[in-house]
Amino acid sequence: MIGPDREFGELVAGATYVLRPGGYAVISNASGDVAVISTPQGLFLLGGGQEDDETPGQAAVREALEECGLSIRLGKRLGTADELIFAEDEDVYYRKRCTFFRAEVVKRENSGEMDHELVWMPPEEAIMRLHHGSQRWIIFRATHSGSGSW
Repeated sequence: MIGPDREFGELVAGATYVLRPGGYAVISNASGDVAVISTPQGLFLLGGGQEDDETPGQAAVREALEECGLSIRLGKRLGTADELIFAEDEDVYYRKRCTFFRAEVVKRENSGEMDHELVWMPPEEAIMRLHHGSQRWIIFRATHSGSGSW
């Protein structure tokens, strides 16, 4: 497993963190807007935790389909970051190891989860509004990489 490029969240002294690896997709449309999922908990990039015997890339592809009905194709790996969180409903501290990939939409399969809405927004807005610091960081990194193409 590849270690993180960055770490986000507050490390709580004495807490035991459960490693939770996952994969996330950074998708932009023709006008340069970013795909995010609006949920009752906030705005997030498409993706989530890995299941048994699943790679981060496979998790990103599966989660995009489950969350919002998008069939996606992964491109290059953009980076990895750890997000330190406390899941209050589970009473567990997680070290979410988030691997981010550039991705493109192949087709829309269905509408996805009932309480998840696919939203397209300018990268600057996504950087301000995404719930997790790691997701804000990767959008900033992807859009300010100096490559000239987002």
